Amino acid sequence: MRYWAHSDRNGLAEDHPQARWQLLRDHLRVVGASAAGLARLACPQDEGFIAAAKAAGLLHDFGKYSAEFQELIRGQRGRAEHSGYGAALAGQAKAWEIAFAVAGPADSSGSRVGRI
Repeated sequence: MRYWAHSDRNGLAEDHPQARWQLLRDHLRVVGASAAGLARLACPQDEGFIAAAKAAGLLHDFGKYSAEFQELIRGQRGRAEHSGYGAALAGQAKAWEIAFAVAGPADSSGSRVGRI
């Protein structure tokens, strides 16, 4: 199955030979790279900020991978949520980062060496 980010601006069907639909994977990669590039211009020494900007770009439309959104973009549904999925994934990633920072890495016995 092809997952779409954007339909053709002229309303052409996805199978029309002149249609210009944008694949979701391409859209996410372009936005991620653009966000990282802008972050690098703003804060060239802050690799964490640049990585976070890239991740935000990659995740911003992740919910478009849902069946509901793909039905919406094909005109088979009236509404579909998509914006909350990427935010939820980013929140989960941040929660894991915080948990690891608090618990610390495992030592040779498998016990966690707390950092905080």
